Amino acid sequence: MNWLKRLLHMEEPEPVEKPEPKPPVLEPCPICGRTPKPKYVYDAILIRYYCQEDSVWLLSEWCDHSASIFSFAPFEDKDVPKWNIGCRLLRTIVAVPVPECPVCGEKPTVQPDTESDIPQLVCSCNELLGNDGITNVYQRKHEWIRRCVALKRKQDNVSEMEQLIGETQ
Repeated sequence: MNWLKRLLHMEEPEPVEKPEPKPPVLEPCPICGRTPKPKYVYDAILIRYYCQEDSVWLLSEWCDHSASIFSFAPFEDKDVPKWNIGCRLLRTIVAVPVPECPVCGEKPTVQPDTESDIPQLVCSCNELLGNDGITNVYQRKHEWIRRCVALKRKQDNVSEMEQLIGETQ
């Protein structure tokens, strides 16, 4: 038995270190321009008696706007795709001008909100108010744009329906 142990010990392979892959491309923050630093992490996870090896890029040294960026990203477990998607979506929200209210035709004004510390966009008809899930000013602007588009679509549908009814009579 000793000879088998010696033989197995002699033929033990040298541990091979895997080279660290190239770091992923990260988009800069659309507000301040800072880019977080990627850190390569190797992780072994035990799932139902099987060891699953996983290596991921985690982000460190965030800017102050990371919560706003992640609020626009879909829920993913990986930091890098979530950061890049959130940056792209936030960049589009920042670039789009605030549209007029489709009901009253006014540009919204910024007023303090009594329920939260995030200012609110308000027009004279108060048709587009709401605080559901709003955690930052960028989400407030996104919600205003989304509701304007929905109201405009609703108005277009009503006018199309009136035209259809008028044509059939």
